[in-house]
Amino acid sequence: MALLATSDITSEPSLPTSFTGPGRLIAENPKGAEIFVVVAVPNDANAGVSSKHAFLTELCSSIVATDDASFAEAGILAVRSILENAGQHISGQVWVDVINAVTSISGAQEDASRTGSEWSTCSATAFSCVKLIVDDFLDQLPPTSDTSVISPRQALFDCCSSFGRSRHDLNTSLTSIGLLWTIADQDSDSASVDRALSMLVLLSSDSRPEVRNCAVNTLFSCVVGRGQRFSDQQWETCMSQIVFGAYDGILAHQNAT
Repeated sequence: MALLATSDITSEPSLPTSFTGPGRLIAENPKGAEIFVVVAVPNDANAGVSSKHAFLTELCSSIVATDDASFAEAGILAVRSILENAGQHISGQVWVDVINAVTSISGAQEDASRTGSEWSTCSATAFSCVKLIVDDFLDQLPPTSDTSVISPRQALFDCCSSFGRSRHDLNTSLTSIGLLWTIADQDSDSASVDRALSMLVLLSSDSRPEVRNCAVNTLFSCVVGRGQRFSDQQWETCMSQIVFGAYDGILAHQNAT
């Protein structure tokens, strides 16, 4: 079992602390002062899972906190490598940390500090993590009965919605809209469908016509595809808040322009 780690080779306090264990260097100075190493994780199940999760949580926190695009890109590349090589061992709320880190570099319009061109490559790498999670690990994202915490699936919905609002790449936004329904359609919980529809309503009032059209088309495809399983209450909500909500948002955008 291998785990990627970062090691600081400068005195800059914003970078991770020095790595002191044995390791095999695989890339030096990829984005500045970072070194990537492969370190052995103990075979003991508890120790291995604990150390892996602790490292991953710290790495994700660093990605969220940094204002350096090159460091964020190095970090998200490490996250993607972990997903590709050890994603099956990630569990519980650690998924929320991973997804939140990915979301933080989506380039959504409301996060003006990360919409600059220097963040575009980083955002593209982050979106590849989103697709990897949806394609390979969706079944591993656990539901939670605790309404006081965000479940991994809820975090993933928020992540796709954020990339739908991304200003870095139009195709990323359009693909994200499709992923919203992919997630909901594979979940038997009606709350997932409701969440996806509400996010499609928000995206249907996006300033970009391509995103608006895609969101509206996907929204109505969702209603047609799952409508036969709606309860009376869901139909009432769908008509009053989803369908007319989308209509009101589009009308308001048209009147504003």
